[in-house]
Amino acid sequence: MSRETVYRENENNQEHNSCPIGADERMYHFQDICLLTLQGSTKEAFLRMRTQAGFLKQRNVTRYYRVFLNAMNQAHYHYFLSSFDISLHEICYDNGIKLHKVYYWNDFLKVGQAILQNYAAAATRLRDEQNHAVLDAVHYIRENLDKDLSLKAVSEQVYLNRSYFSTLFKEVTGQNLTFFVRNERVKQAERLLLGTTASIEEIANRCGFSSPAYFATIFKKVTGLRPSDYRDLSLEV
Repeated sequence: MSRETVYRENENNQEHNSCPIGADERMYHFQDICLLTLQGSTKEAFLRMRTQAGFLKQRNVTRYYRVFLNAMNQAHYHYFLSSFDISLHEICYDNGIKLHKVYYWNDFLKVGQAILQNYAAAATRLRDEQNHAVLDAVHYIRENLDKDLSLKAVSEQVYLNRSYFSTLFKEVTGQNLTFFVRNERVKQAERLLLGTTASIEEIANRCGFSSPAYFATIFKKVTGLRPSDYRDLSLEV
């Protein structure tokens, strides 16, 4: 008996199945599985998928194997779109092609695992690329302390969504962008106060502070000293 014949028989059996299996929430809720995949925990994601779909094995209806996997594939696509602000439509499409090879429970497991592995591999590539984007952002900040370094301005320099870039920046550097920029500006101001004879106003401008008064306020908050006192103290040492 061909696999196509089995499929048709399963479809016929389904017509006599009174249980509305297609409406079961386990067919469409994949947030936990998506998160595990995003984290690279493919074994845990696969086990969660297998457990969640266990009720399908008893029904053995090919259509619902495919519905489950298609819903899981689409859920991952949208989860990654939301997380990375990038479309993985090619992976989603290729995974969709694989659904046509599913007839039995073992097929279901094999294709389901492949879908998870494909998205997990994409997540690894995206994290590597976007971690590199954070390093590019850090370099840009340090080279442009006198310019606009708002979240909007910096995220546009590295071509990332503002919200996602903000989260990613903190994960990689351990600081939010505002505090990082502030601290880098103060560090640069310290170097200029010690290594040049530039005026306080000039240093404030070169380090991106809106005014000498604001510069003095932030500098004292970080170092405990006003800029002029910091310079004078260094001369005494």
